[in-house]
Amino acid sequence: MKVFLLLEPPFSTISLELEDAAEAKKYSYFSLSDIYMSESVGGSDIAKRLEEAKSAGHELLPHFAYRLIIEKYLQKAPKNLPNGFVLDPDCFGSAAEFEILLEVLEKAGHPVVVIDIQTPAEECAEYIEDFGIDEAEGLQEIADYFERLYPEIQTIIKAKGLQTELFSSEEDPRVTFKRFGEMLSI
Repeated sequence: MKVFLLLEPPFSTISLELEDAAEAKKYSYFSLSDIYMSESVGGSDIAKRLEEAKSAGHELLPHFAYRLIIEKYLQKAPKNLPNGFVLDPDCFGSAAEFEILLEVLEKAGHPVVVIDIQTPAEECAEYIEDFGIDEAEGLQEIADYFERLYPEIQTIIKAKGLQTELFSSEEDPRVTFKRFGEMLSI
């Protein structure tokens, strides 16, 4: 089962367009933000495990909850979406989380293809308002991505020799959609 990891700067929207292609080809489109919110609170099994560990006085390792969630959801694709996963850009927020994600996928035997979506920072900044985020906060998030996170992730990608395909926001969206659909079919 293949995994396509979408690497995209904040406020770029190409990954949203690729979600439809993924589902049409029977891939599970995995967005961590929705899952993380539901699993971190309430009566979920992961929330219970976190509470038990805290109650027992265990010191939780950094990213403990992240690892539990990733392991739970990425061990196998849902039966109705058997071909693999397309991971939304929100699936990690740091280099440490990216390494955990790759470790879990490798352990599960899932080969990873990185879809590196190239969108200039200036273009990303144009969409901050559409996301309902404070402009200064949005600009800082974009700067953090390009100055810190993206270079760290690129270092990990190169060290692990991950297959990477470049996509550009300047490419015609129909061409991007078709090209990604063809990759999913292989």
